[in-house]
Order: sequence, then C-alpha cells, then structure tokens
Amino acid sequence: MSTAEGVAAVGGGQDIEAGRCGDLAIEEEAEKGQRGVAVDDRPRLTHRVGFREEGTTPNVLVTGCGSLLMPLQEGGFRQLLGGARADVGLKAGKHYFEVALVSASEDFGLQVLRLGLASARGPMILSDGDVDCLALDCKACLQRGQARREGARPFECGRVFAVVVDLDPGSPQSNTLSLFCDGESVGEALPLPGRLLGQALFPAIAFRGMALRVNFGPEALKPLPPACGRMLQQAA
Repeated sequence: MSTAEGVAAVGGGQDIEAGRCGDLAIEEEAEKGQRGVAVDDRPRLTHRVGFREEGTTPNVLVTGCGSLLMPLQEGGFRQLLGGARADVGLKAGKHYFEVALVSASEDFGLQVLRLGLASARGPMILSDGDVDCLALDCKACLQRGQARREGARPFECGRVFAVVVDLDPGSPQSNTLSLFCDGESVGEALPLPGRLLGQALFPAIAFRGMALRVNFGPEALKPLPPACGRMLQQAA
C-alpha cells in the first residue's frame, strides 16, 4: 500500500480515501446488469475490513481478527453501551454487512442493538439524535415487523442481521439504509440525512448485553437477493 496526501491505493487501481483514525473509504462506480446486479470486473478490496481498538469505545474488546465484538461485563460495565466503527467506509454503490449474535444476556431489558452508519466525525456510539450518523434499532424493528416469530425474543443466539447500504444513484431506494433479519426484510428503508450525503459512511454498531460476530464478507452467512448488492468485502 502506498499513500500520498491522505489518499491510499491498494493494488488493481482501487481508489481509497483516508479518514479519521486511519479509516479507509472506498468509492465504487458500478455499471448495471440486466437484473440490476452490479457488473464490475475491477479487483476487489484487498484490505480486510474489520474493527480496530481506536475505532471502539473502551468497554469493547475486539478479537477474531477484528470481527468479534465483546463487551466488558464486570460490575457497572454491563450497564454501558459499547460502540464500534469499521475501518472502511462507503461512498457509492450498494453493499451490505452482517451481524450475528454469538451470545446474549438473559436480561431482556438490558439488550440493545443498533446498526447503521456514521461519518468520520460521527459519534462512536450510534444515537437517534446525532446528525452525523443513522441508526436502526433492531429490537424495535423486529417487534414491529413480521420477522419476529410468535413467542420468540428479538435477540436469540444465532440470529443474523444484515444492513443494506444503498448509495447507487440509479436505484429506486438510493441513499437509504435497510435492515434484514435471517434473510428477511424488516420494516421500511430509512433515508440518509442530507448531512451524510456525499461523505464516506462507515458501518457502525452500538450494543449492550450481547457478544457479536460481524461479517463483512466475502461470503454471506444468510445470503440476500442480488438486488441488495454485494458484501462490503467484495467492493472494488
């Protein structure tokens, strides 16, 4: 990797923009195929997308090569929200990432899971009132949506959530964020705030009372329809 004035190039002519804390932002300009699937022969991203310690709050442990997020549980730490922001951000195209529940507290009221995007200047912990991020509350979405099975709690171990980031100007849902659970759509797509348009947007997570495995690809745990784009690790 070579860098010059805040810009890094990774093999194959991939264009990457540096952000805060060494974050990387990728910009994809894809042509459309007959089925709406991006046709792009450029080499894929070689940097392994994940989380770094500087991209998490102090109460979050990052293991598993940057893909496993575990909160501190001792004493009062279990009451705190943990936050994490990925080291690669999107500026164009349609991509998604997955979050699987590895373990969850038996205290249902303690459980919190928000998935979304944040700009380089955004908060480390996703919140509804900050203009530099957009968050989907997974518990609220499941309680309103059809993906919740009768008698089942939203945060059962093994559940896989997916966040689809649509930054494709030619898409009917351009500049939106969508949530899936176990391969099924949950609720309506959320539009990106105007302040976030045109910025590098980094996958971000706020959570409490659970341990998470975050999958950026290239292979999905619960594959989504082709119209949802490709996984983040497959970006060009």
